[in-house]
Amino acid sequence: AGAALVDQLLQRVDEVPESLRDLIVESADGNPFYLEELVKMLIEQGVIERPRDEDGDLPHTAGTWRVRTEKLMGLNVPPTLTALLQARLDGLPRPERKALQRASVVGRLLWDDAVADLLQLDLDNLTPELESIRRRELIFRREHSSFAGTCEYIFKHALLRDVTYETVLLKNRAELHGRVARWLEANAGERLGEYLGLIA
Repeated sequence: AGAALVDQLLQRVDEVPESLRDLIVESADGNPFYLEELVKMLIEQGVIERPRDEDGDLPHTAGTWRVRTEKLMGLNVPPTLTALLQARLDGLPRPERKALQRASVVGRLLWDDAVADLLQLDLDNLTPELESIRRRELIFRREHSSFAGTCEYIFKHALLRDVTYETVLLKNRAELHGRVARWLEANAGERLGEYLGLIA
């Protein structure tokens, strides 16, 4: 089943090398979420190359993917799902990592305006980071937002949010939670009680 999932995730690779398939399946040890995240890490590290568009972005579909088998030698595969997620976070460009960390303070469910407030940025300056994080499938954009004039996102997995939150410095957490609370008070109105669990 693991090998079948690898083949499905890498269906745009002309021929998946056995060494790569075995590495992914054995490392995942039957955990499909780990397997999927490991494939994404290998893409981000350039072991698996996807064609880039004119802006240098990585499209989800289009073209044939290529495996750089020489990069498999000596590859350090994180031993646990938590370590794998941490490795993906560590590999993010600093602005994206900082945006994701602030997003984790808001909660698994988050809003672009709240994250911009925590970063003290205009939305125009934050949107490219959130969109890049979304393309990496670390967060997903929801069709409707609970707050007018905002875009609502959700972390792909609760564990990913937790791992990200653990990278936020302890000394900063109380202040950041206070700012989230003030943002909610300013935007939720009479519905504030619905969102108190986000900042607990």
